[in-house]
Amino acid sequence: MRVAFKNLESSEFMRNLAIEKVNHVLEKFPELDHPTVSIVISMENSQFHAGRDLFKVKAIMLSRGLKPVIIEKEAINPYQAIAHLSDRMFEVIHRSLERRRERARSDRRKWKEVSFEPEGKRAG
Repeated sequence: MRVAFKNLESSEFMRNLAIEKVNHVLEKFPELDHPTVSIVISMENSQFHAGRDLFKVKAIMLSRGLKPVIIEKEAINPYQAIAHLSDRMFEVIHRSLERRRERARSDRRKWKEVSFEPEGKRAG
């Protein structure tokens, strides 16, 4: 798992927290085949608009058999952004795996519906 910081000083505590939260989500899905996760933690600070700084956390997960999962969350606090990201990541991965299971079930049904005639009963 790779964690990068953009427009923000690197923090070992924040890095460990992001890795811990994402690993906690990934442990709930043992059927994932060695997923690769990249996390980018950044701060958006506009010099043209007054207001609070926004912290963004973006996760990109690649796993065999699934489309790439890209999630981005933002909050006024980096810890809240990481928490929102992990919650959303759980939902997205669950839905992706459920879609894959449904596709496999559908394919199995299609194969069962196709019937082949025994060789002895062929016409002609």
